[in-house]
Amino acid sequence: MILNQFKTFRTQALIAGLLPAIALAVPLITYLINTQLDNLFDAFNERGQAIANEAAALSTTGLFTRDSATLKTNLKSIFRHSDVSEIRVLDESNNTLAKINSHSNNPMAGNINSTDNHIIFRAHVGREIMPIDVSDYPEQSEEPEITALSGTTSLGSVAITISTKRLLANKRRIMRNSLLILWFGLIGTILFSLALSKRVTGPISRLTKAVVKMRAGDFSTLIPEKSYREIASLEESFNTMARELKLSQETMQQQINQATSDLTQTMEALEIQNVELDLARKRALMASHVKSEFLANMSHEIRTPMNGVLGFANLLKKMNLDKKQKDVVNTITKSATNLLEIINHILDYSKLEYGRLEPDSSSFSVTECFEDPVVLLAPSAQDKELELVLMVYSDVPDRLIGDLTRIRQILVNLLSNAIKFTHTGEVIVRVMLERETDSECTLSFTVTDTGIGIDHDAQEHLFRAFQQADTSTSRMYGGTGLGLSISRKLAQSMGGSIKVDSARGQGSCFRVTLTLKKDDTESNKPQSAQFYNKSCLIIDQHKLSRLSIKHQFLKRGFLTKDLETVDTDEPILSLTDLIVCGFTKDEITSGYADITAKGFLTSFNLPVLVLLSASDRNTIENFHIDNTIWSLSKPLGSETLDNILKEIFSAGEAHDHSTIASNIDSDTSLKGKRILVVDDNHINLELMNILLSEKGAIVSEANIGSEAIDLATKNQFDLILMDVHMPKLKGTDAAKRILENCANRSNSPPIVALTADVVPETRNEVIAAGMDGYLLKPYTESQLMNVILPLLRGEKPQLAQTMATTNESVDSDADLPIRDEEKALNIAGGNKKLVDEMFKQFCNELPEQAGVIRGNHAARQWDDLRENVHRLHGATSICGVPALNLAVTHPEAASKSRDEAKTLEKLQRFNQEVGRLLDFRDRKQEQHSD
Repeated sequence: MILNQFKTFRTQALIAGLLPAIALAVPLITYLINTQLDNLFDAFNERGQAIANEAAALSTTGLFTRDSATLKTNLKSIFRHSDVSEIRVLDESNNTLAKINSHSNNPMAGNINSTDNHIIFRAHVGREIMPIDVSDYPEQSEEPEITALSGTTSLGSVAITISTKRLLANKRRIMRNSLLILWFGLIGTILFSLALSKRVTGPISRLTKAVVKMRAGDFSTLIPEKSYREIASLEESFNTMARELKLSQETMQQQINQATSDLTQTMEALEIQNVELDLARKRALMASHVKSEFLANMSHEIRTPMNGVLGFANLLKKMNLDKKQKDVVNTITKSATNLLEIINHILDYSKLEYGRLEPDSSSFSVTECFEDPVVLLAPSAQDKELELVLMVYSDVPDRLIGDLTRIRQILVNLLSNAIKFTHTGEVIVRVMLERETDSECTLSFTVTDTGIGIDHDAQEHLFRAFQQADTSTSRMYGGTGLGLSISRKLAQSMGGSIKVDSARGQGSCFRVTLTLKKDDTESNKPQSAQFYNKSCLIIDQHKLSRLSIKHQFLKRGFLTKDLETVDTDEPILSLTDLIVCGFTKDEITSGYADITAKGFLTSFNLPVLVLLSASDRNTIENFHIDNTIWSLSKPLGSETLDNILKEIFSAGEAHDHSTIASNIDSDTSLKGKRILVVDDNHINLELMNILLSEKGAIVSEANIGSEAIDLATKNQFDLILMDVHMPKLKGTDAAKRILENCANRSNSPPIVALTADVVPETRNEVIAAGMDGYLLKPYTESQLMNVILPLLRGEKPQLAQTMATTNESVDSDADLPIRDEEKALNIAGGNKKLVDEMFKQFCNELPEQAGVIRGNHAARQWDDLRENVHRLHGATSICGVPALNLAVTHPEAASKSRDEAKTLEKLQRFNQEVGRLLDFRDRKQEQHSD
């Protein structure tokens, strides 16, 4: 490329050298040619005119005498000029007197003008008149003056025709000679320029070639230094540069070689690290997957036995027990509940850490969302003589769209902590509206207490996992330190935040802020006030409690008047329809509440509604007097308040006041309801059968999905309780089949999912299957009723659910007893006959089940193996066989990885425990036979 550029440069230099010479030579030659041609034409014209004048002079005599012969004779001498072709003599009238040709040519006539090859020249012939000199004559004064005449008169003219051949030949000669001079001059200039450019461009050409080689990497190229002056200096400098570049190249190459060697070593080290990192990443992904599976599996496995423990403990409470037995049952229930709470926290934290806890989005009532947890935890606050107040401000929308369960969980965590760390005073829950648009609003709720408070330094790590304000807090109050961490993660998962404002000894205020969408459906329209024509007087010494009660009555249309205290002589009492009295724990225990309420009853013929900071049913019922005094526990639930207000203002309507006072819906009878229970665990079936049968329900059972489909198709059920995880056919698939088969009926039965698996995928499967409820194991009787009663009444919520988050906890590898009869009795509610029958049935079926499991492993039927082990695990959890129960968990987990060797190792332990249990049964049978 450089050579081409140089050739182009040399051509351009040559052209640049020739252009001035051409620019100078061409005009010069053009000027010389024009000058010579002009001179040639002038000489031709002068010569032709001279010949014509000469002929005119020779024609004077002939013209004067008009003698044609004389003219011809005199004019022959003109033909000495070889280019004269014709002479014509004309008189003064332009008549031809004589015409003479140099040879026999065609005569030519006319004035002097040019033809193709001839030019005519004309000259006039005149007669001279001599002047007369009269000065010699004597003067004659009287004679007239004589005028002297002089001049010439025309005798005619001569026309000479001259050929232009000679003229044209001279013209061509001049032009040829001039062009030859120009051509040879240019050639000479070109040769000179070439010679000069060669002398200049030759060294440059050598430099160019050297540069090309240097560009190709050859720095050993040198050029001969044989030029002069500046070019010689350039050649010398170029050679010096070439030597320096060569030296630099050698140095650089050494450095590159060294760097390449170092880089090669580094790349090898990086490659090894990448391989290690890739292996570590795969191990991490595998570990995460295993943890996720372990989370889901252990959630199910822990909740299943916990369901039995809590269920039978609650059944045991209903039996006739002495005081000591009641204490034992209460201790079991409390311990199981505390264990479940710890498991819930650990599971919630694990799922949040791995992003498995997904927020839901459904319409919910803001009032119910905050009332239910407050009412639920009110007994804990009242036991510590704390005033628990809920204040939902009037500008808060009644219905919003969000995750009801998670919002409640945050509130329960914060409220539980507030009650736990507060010994005297109050706990206030405020629900406020911070910002509002047409489609969404920012909701803020606070939990404020008068408890021990938190140091500013401790607040920085308060929301960390397993962290509490100080170490003494954990020892004194207990807890895992996960509640606040879970609450913050839950708030963040819904796009919100949680903050704390506290000081040591001055209480705490936790503020949660969430942005939620509005519900624009018909259900969100404001309801008309039911008691707009009624008035009430509210009396409560606690200011915030009085304000909360007032707001609830205003919302229902009452005209209200609130006072801290009131005298029975107060005139306003005669204008009211209802007296509402709120009393604290101290006022109740001191007897002030009883005296005041009965004083109103004695003095005025008005209904009295007593609101008590107490949860003891006997205490609340003691205040109740038929059709005069009604009593409720604070804080108030909206539904409970509506029911009792309707009763107060409805004459002659009977009502179970004790049940209302206890803040529990009385309509829990299931008499005549046909309910199908589907579960592969016999103990869970039996527990559910007992709970529902006691309520008057007609219960049918199925332990596999296909059997449930057959029963649901042939019979009309009011409700179906379906276990999700079952062998062969999952509960969600069975539910889909049932709904398809019942599509032609007037109404298909609602289906409630029973599962101990709380991962979002299971919930999504339940929703996709079209099931109406979602009940998590373990569940209490009240939770079961809360889910199924609305469905039996025909209400269709988006997804009725009772959720409790869980995690896993497995026994250690320490020696476990083969048989734990006490544990089995606790699960069975003390029914020894049931325990013995279940153990006998289990042991009879165990050899066959173990053989099936071994056959599944030998045939590598991993799915069947996992299902059979899972079903057996459910039975071992409730039959009081701890050692076998632990041994079953290992092959169940190993079968999911489809690792034959690992599964075989776990099955060997399982087979050993099966043999030990069967030997234990045989020994027991021999002892009884003896």
